[in-house]
Amino acid sequence: MCANEAKEELLRSVALQNARSVLRARQSTEARLRRIAETSSKLVDQSPFGIYTVDSAFRIAQVSAGAQP
Repeated sequence: MCANEAKEELLRSVALQNARSVLRARQSTEARLRRIAETSSKLVDQSPFGIYTVDSAFRIAQVSAGAQP
């Protein structure tokens, strides 16, 4: 194996390790976001108080049970 081939093999190995690391970080972030969204939804849904959530266009996105008649 010549020096260039060894260098290319090392670069491929590093790139693969980086890709795996990025994938793990993304999966972890997505799992955290799902847990946060689930917790937020439960807090609103189960609240005895009137809670409304709105989207970026200020449209009602979610209403708690306490806000409904």
